[in-house]
Amino acid sequence: MVGIQPYVTLFHWDLPQALEDEYGGFLSPRIVDDFRDYAGVCFKEFGDRVKHWITLNEPFSYSSGGYAQGMLAPGRCSEWQLLNCTGGNSATEPYLVAHYELLAHAAAVKLYKEKYQLGVTVVFSAGNENSAPHSSLVQNVSLWSTSEAASSIDRTFPTKIVLDGNLPFMGGSLITTQINGVLADAGSFFQDRICSHDYYNNVNVSASGKVVLCFSNVGLVLSDIAIDAVQNASGLALTFAKPLARQIPDVDAVPTVHVDLQQGTRIWNYLGLAGRRPVSIQIIPGKGVVGKSPAPAVAYFSCRGPSSLSPDILKGTSMSCPHVTGVAALIKSIHPDRSPAAIRSALMTTGKGSFSASLDQDDTRN
Repeated sequence: MVGIQPYVTLFHWDLPQALEDEYGGFLSPRIVDDFRDYAGVCFKEFGDRVKHWITLNEPFSYSSGGYAQGMLAPGRCSEWQLLNCTGGNSATEPYLVAHYELLAHAAAVKLYKEKYQLGVTVVFSAGNENSAPHSSLVQNVSLWSTSEAASSIDRTFPTKIVLDGNLPFMGGSLITTQINGVLADAGSFFQDRICSHDYYNNVNVSASGKVVLCFSNVGLVLSDIAIDAVQNASGLALTFAKPLARQIPDVDAVPTVHVDLQQGTRIWNYLGLAGRRPVSIQIIPGKGVVGKSPAPAVAYFSCRGPSSLSPDILKGTSMSCPHVTGVAALIKSIHPDRSPAAIRSALMTTGKGSFSASLDQDDTRN
């Protein structure tokens, strides 16, 4: 069946009779080494096809049913139970068997970890959704992996907005050519000013030649939804106001300049004061500015979290993985003996709360 992963059981009451006859099976400490060797053969021969192993299936049933009640193999119990057992002591043997079961399990696990487990560092983006009803859904919280969140970078892409030729604002965009158009409020094209395809008033209404002003907090709209809506309305460009200004702009289907809510509100107020008079808008591209980074901050598109399973995780993105994976690979190349847990610990405990262009001279962390 497609998608089925096998979980292979190494032992389930099926002890070779030869070991039972030779030294009493799980009543003897010799079983620990033999079980470890048997597990090693299985790991070696089938490890390329089996990713999940169960060492002993129902160990309690085996020790109790086989050595206390005598109802299961090897059928041992005390004489007073009158269960036609082959011998045994219901007061001691179940506990002795349980003890050697635990030791056999530990020996097999130790062998697997030391010889057959690759020890690969796995880095995931936390991967939660940013919209209801999944605002607290984090997909990758496995304890054996490293979950990452998106953060800030050390550059901005300033873009100048000029209204009516003399009122400037600053935003961020990756546009490369100047855009000249007429500013228009989202309410001219979308019901309740919600910049979404579902709210488009598409009866004889076109945004051709217009730079549409949209707000992320009106209808809780993401930038990609607003871009799709403005493109559907044939808009020239989009001015998108959002709570956090430190968003990294994208190359969008519709030229988009991002501003914070304060700037967006000022633009909207100016447009309202103009009444029916058209307000001209120029969007003038600038050059990327590289400077000192602020303290790390969770990116604009990140869910405010937290995960219902792991409250310390807010959000991850596709770009968090290669960055952190590269650092993990660097640590592994310098310290090849470090385990995945040690590498994750190094990543988590040596980061700084703020950025500096170079490490302090007395900073000896590696």
